[in-house]
Amino acid sequence: MTSVNISNLNSYDGVKKFLDESPAIQQVLDSRNATQNKPVEVKSMSTWGLRQWICLPVAILFSPLIILSALVWAVIQVVCGKFSSRTPRSVPVPVFPQGVTRLVTTINGPNEEAKPLFNLKPIQVTERRLRRRTMSNNQIKLNQSKGMCLGEVRWFLRLYLQTRGQFSDLQTHMRALGKQFEHGGGPEAVLLQGIWTRGGKILGVREGVRDRSLKWKKNARLTLRVNEVYAQSPKALSQLNDLPIGAYEFELPKHATAFIKLSKDLSYFFDPNTGVYEIKGDEQSKIAFMLFSDAIEGLDLRSAQKAKGKVAFCPYQLR
Repeated sequence: MTSVNISNLNSYDGVKKFLDESPAIQQVLDSRNATQNKPVEVKSMSTWGLRQWICLPVAILFSPLIILSALVWAVIQVVCGKFSSRTPRSVPVPVFPQGVTRLVTTINGPNEEAKPLFNLKPIQVTERRLRRRTMSNNQIKLNQSKGMCLGEVRWFLRLYLQTRGQFSDLQTHMRALGKQFEHGGGPEAVLLQGIWTRGGKILGVREGVRDRSLKWKKNARLTLRVNEVYAQSPKALSQLNDLPIGAYEFELPKHATAFIKLSKDLSYFFDPNTGVYEIKGDEQSKIAFMLFSDAIEGLDLRSAQKAKGKVAFCPYQLR
């Protein structure tokens, strides 16, 4: 469990140290061995104690009575109509496009460990270096009523970059990352939701590209209009297909997600509202657009705002 000392979070170095020393990085790495088969403990008769030897004949003696009771209960269920040949009511199961697998379901909000920090009053910042990174009134607002998508995505990407190349199986790696947000974001995500990272240095990453020709968002590698995503326009599909391999903060209207492209036919998508997805196949761009559209549909936006909105891919690299 992360111990949060609030007094250390009102300085740039204090925040950076808190992120750099997070136990979450080691927790992700520890998941490398989680899928290995553990030896099954088998107790031989010679290791049984007195209690087991006494319980054995008692269990044998009362076995017929237990079986008879079960049969009587089954008859009662038939008589009462509780046990019938009717098909049980089906539970709705999420349907994903072919080529998509949801690896982990996640929550956009604080987990139990982060709630004490999340419920605190804003942190007053006096240090100039950190004050430049606050979003309003020289404060770090911890309680974000509209969600923690940006903080979770930034921390997801940092964890990915920090542990990249240390897993023999990519799917295991992504599951381990998703598990960090299965019950919500931790203290790191709470903190990052209230900080303007300004290029990513405080997070230990390089955020964006230095290209002044990109007018709408200078640190974006690629920008598209929402209606292009919905329509799956050939031009937009081609642009996404040509997107360089890498890790991206994928910004939607009033929402943040992560997109990690590993090859022409393999990528991963993290939406804090729903989970971590694996996207495989030759039509990766088309499948990704379907997921992006679903993510946009889940937002509380007016139709006109959706149509006029833009999405942007902002690359992340480890410093």
